[in-house]
This record gives sequence, structure tokens and C-alpha cells, in this order.
Amino acid sequence: TRLLSESVLFGSTSLVGAYPYAIQMAVKLFAASVVTTPFYLTLDADLILLRSFSYEEIVDEHGKGSYHHEPRLEVHPVWWEGSEQVLQVTSTNALRVAQGFGVTPSLLHTYGALLVIGRLTSLYGMSNDNSLSQPWIAAFGRNGVLWSEYTLYRITLDFF
Repeated sequence: TRLLSESVLFGSTSLVGAYPYAIQMAVKLFAASVVTTPFYLTLDADLILLRSFSYEEIVDEHGKGSYHHEPRLEVHPVWWEGSEQVLQVTSTNALRVAQGFGVTPSLLHTYGALLVIGRLTSLYGMSNDNSLSQPWIAAFGRNGVLWSEYTLYRITLDFF
């Protein structure tokens, strides 16, 4: 177990003025850059684990992590739309009616989360100190654009 500062994930990029909720969601994605396992579990501060569990309980025999299915059109549709804007993609009708990805606790595939970071890097670039520039974090909530770490993750998996 390691405890790391956010600066490990974001470098010296200033997140002053960014909505704290957006920062805590981004932390869950950027954790992929420091974990050394194929999957990692994300929890919000209001959740605790009440029992131990095994790898087999959360990863199936095909190597796929479990997640809570939610219908995209019924649960947080604004997050899905905002994530499409941030990732600069447009879903087909088939994807819009597909199963979504629930919130914490969630099991993220490390490579999948790295794909999200890669897509955001390709769209928004890198700063001079080699940390990811954060306009997508700072823009959270502005002009009605909302997203979640899980909608960014799932849409990235759907498209890339």
C-alpha cells in the first residue's frame, strides 16, 4: 500500500480553480499511471469495504472486471453527453441505448484507464513539465458540460 500526493499524478500543473469534484474523478483515472496491477478498485470517500474478497469474485474467467450496469439514457444522460464532448466523439444510437457504467465502487482495467489518459493527452496536449494539461478538468460544469470518470472510461473503451 502506498500513499501518494496528487502532484505525483498531475505534476506541477496547477489545479487551482478546478471544481474539487472534477479533481477527485480525475485522480481515479490518473491512478492508472502508478498502479502495477491489471485492475484497480476505486472507492469514493463515503464508501468502505466491509469484507475481504478474492480476485475471482471481481474478475471473471475471461479476464473481464465486473461492473454495475446502468442504462445510459436513464441514468446520468448528461454525464454521457458531456463525456462525448470532452472526448470529441459522437455515439451512434446503438451505443446510446447500450449499458452504461455505474459509479463507485468500480473496478477499472489499468490499460483501459490509460487509454482515457492517452485520448485526453492527444486532444489537450502535454505541458512543458510533461504533466497533462487540464482544460477538461477546469471546464467541468462550465457551459453545462458534466462528465464522470466512469463515463469517460466507458466511452473510451467503446471508441478506442
